[in-house]
Amino acid sequence: MTEAPSPAQQFRRIATVLGLACLIGVGGCWKPSSASLKVAAQGRRQAALKHAWRDKKLALSACAFAQEQVRARLKTPSTARFSSCYFSKDNAVSWDPTREFFKIEGPVDAQNGFGFKLRSSFVATVRRIVMSEADSRWTTVSISIGHVP
Repeated sequence: MTEAPSPAQQFRRIATVLGLACLIGVGGCWKPSSASLKVAAQGRRQAALKHAWRDKKLALSACAFAQEQVRARLKTPSTARFSSCYFSKDNAVSWDPTREFFKIEGPVDAQNGFGFKLRSSFVATVRRIVMSEADSRWTTVSISIGHVP
């Protein structure tokens, strides 16, 4: 006659069987269900959209600030016309991974000192200073305004 296994041996046998069952996917303990995969994918999509929307808002804010700074440096600021920050393909906004520095490039139409309307290009680098979660301030790092041939 064989001896009955001790409680520790029984526990090891059960743990081994359950571990093997998980490794081969029996009982759903290792393989995620399709419903949980869909929920996870939806959460990732929502997070990506939230970040994309935040980036778009920051880019629009940086572009508007840069345009006001360029306008202030023109000889006749009241005649300045910029393309839209939102709908234009003329403006290019890029930023660093920390979203602290933004570079804005675009055209501006304004009269020169003689009253002739000229198109110039500008490149502005602005810095975002985070005051709180919902509040940021902008400062100018550099602005360059040049004539477009």
